[in-house]
Amino acid sequence: YEDDSAEMEVRKQITLFLDHEEACAIEKARQFWNPDQYALIKAHITLVRDDRVDNFAEVTRKVKQLKYARFQVNFGAIERFCEGKGAFIPVTDRLNHLVLLREKLSVKDQKYDPHITIMHPRNSMCTDEIFNALLQETFPSQITISSISLIEQINGGKWRTTDHIRFK
Repeated sequence: YEDDSAEMEVRKQITLFLDHEEACAIEKARQFWNPDQYALIKAHITLVRDDRVDNFAEVTRKVKQLKYARFQVNFGAIERFCEGKGAFIPVTDRLNHLVLLREKLSVKDQKYDPHITIMHPRNSMCTDEIFNALLQETFPSQITISSISLIEQINGGKWRTTDHIRFK
């Protein structure tokens, strides 16, 4: 018996995926330390989450109309978050292309500063031992962003790309 009245949970994001070459060390760490998250989504920087804006459809429309050029993002050392359960690599530029891009999309507060999650606290636990091992990894200090993607997740499953725009 299937309950047709159960609602589907759909999450949407505007995301910046890392190019394969630049993501290698990051993906290797994610696959080893957080295989569940690795299986759900590739290494990325979340630009806009649907639950953080009033009109996600309007933001999506703006994404498709903007003209883009490749840009670089600088990163700092890996940090822990969520009471030490998670680990991420923060964007170090305070006034950076990501902030300006959010402003062009009329998106002000996304709650979190731009970053790449290595270990998501929803499905991993970054212990002191693991964090010390992560500190020994060599992650890129700068990456080039060359595309923007609209993605969605249905009922907690794997994220899928619904639209992809390459930068000039």
